[in-house]
Amino acid sequence: MREAKLFWFCFLFLSLLHPPSVLFARDDDPKVLKPGTVARGENSPALDQAVVQTLQKLDRILDDIANPEGQKGLFGKNLNATLTNLRNLSATLNQLASESRPHLRSISQKLDRLLTKMDNGEGAIGALLTDPKIKEDIRQTVTNLKDATASAKDVLGRVNGFRVWWHYLNRYEPQAKASRGDVGVYIYPREGRYYYLGGANLGNPSDEPRALDYERKNLVDARLGWIVGPLEFYAGLIRSAGGIGFRYKPFYTIDILDRIVLLGEGYDFLRNRTIAGRRFDHAEYDAGGELILHRMLSVGIRVQDLQETKRTQYTVRVTFEDKDIAYLLGLITFCAAGTKGRSSSQ
Repeated sequence: MREAKLFWFCFLFLSLLHPPSVLFARDDDPKVLKPGTVARGENSPALDQAVVQTLQKLDRILDDIANPEGQKGLFGKNLNATLTNLRNLSATLNQLASESRPHLRSISQKLDRLLTKMDNGEGAIGALLTDPKIKEDIRQTVTNLKDATASAKDVLGRVNGFRVWWHYLNRYEPQAKASRGDVGVYIYPREGRYYYLGGANLGNPSDEPRALDYERKNLVDARLGWIVGPLEFYAGLIRSAGGIGFRYKPFYTIDILDRIVLLGEGYDFLRNRTIAGRRFDHAEYDAGGELILHRMLSVGIRVQDLQETKRTQYTVRVTFEDKDIAYLLGLITFCAAGTKGRSSSQ
């Protein structure tokens, strides 16, 4: 009885790899081939073209392959169920990302176990794969699936990894009797790193100043920043000139006091121009501090242009998160990764 079961399991598994085009028939059937007759058969498409199209179904199949119960015929039954029940693809991208991560981890682990058993000749799979070519083909297919799940895990992680914050900074300068507005957006592709793009000192250049004002209007900010513990460092365009800056929390580990932030910037290192009748030929350095009242609101004071005019400014900073743009950026990343994958396969 045991040998009969093993025979049928072997037959079903080998049929899956190379299904024959000639089926069994009765002895009295005129279509039965006579001894010595040569029959030409056609092979079905390669095994890798029939790989299950959904992660959850692949998870079930691999579970049966690696599990001894697979020797009792459950592999064939589950494969048939998998091919007739496609996964519902109407879930949102966020739901797909969160639901797929456990399956991706499980698939990767089971693929590792399966490859180990194949190499060691363990279980039904290892015993059947005595043909080196078949064994290598299946091993390569499983390896490709493992690489694909790792890539999918990385892409799905990036979909939810984006965070976007709008930023507005109002700087009031008593000496100039004017307020200046800086508006921009912080894009965090992952924790500890961000891109900032915005405009500084926005306003109508035709407006007449109420007092002596050396600030230029409508400048560009474009920076790349890193955050490591209490220190934030950034570099790029600061008010349309190359520069660097930092923000530092000196009491990072102390409650309440961790709301205090020190800041400094240096930019426009080759400055050489005349503004409102005054010559400027030194780099611009700013320094100051802020107090975080709320994660969305900060107030502070800073001294603008320490080497030249030394003008005091009072600041109010407002930031708020935009999850819709973050989701859109994640979706774009997901689609771009899919396009790149299709191009590579072609």
